[in-house]
Amino acid sequence: MIAGVAYTVPVTIEPETVGDFGYDSVHFNVEVTTPDGATLQLLATDDTGTYDVAQIGYWGPENGFPIDANYSATTEFTAIFSAAGEYTITFSLVDLESDETLVTETVAITVEAAPKLK
Repeated sequence: MIAGVAYTVPVTIEPETVGDFGYDSVHFNVEVTTPDGATLQLLATDDTGTYDVAQIGYWGPENGFPIDANYSATTEFTAIFSAAGEYTITFSLVDLESDETLVTETVAITVEAAPKLK
């Protein structure tokens, strides 16, 4: 990946990752680590607007959203890395009623500096 370039990061929740029953109120917690002084924009859009979930810390309505046992969906985030270095993005699906983390996935990403134009 190259610093300053927008990349699509699809995140999919499927039935085998959330168990055999549904949940009344969940959302994605999002945690990022960046090199010193760097930023990561992690943008997601719904019918109310576009949000930087790296800054907010979660994706979904503040009070969560329900999922049933057969829930399957992919959310496409747009990632923009400000500088070269090592980044991590951790997505966790959290049951807001019990504060239980249902699924966690961490992605490590190495970002290269943009090529210098001659």
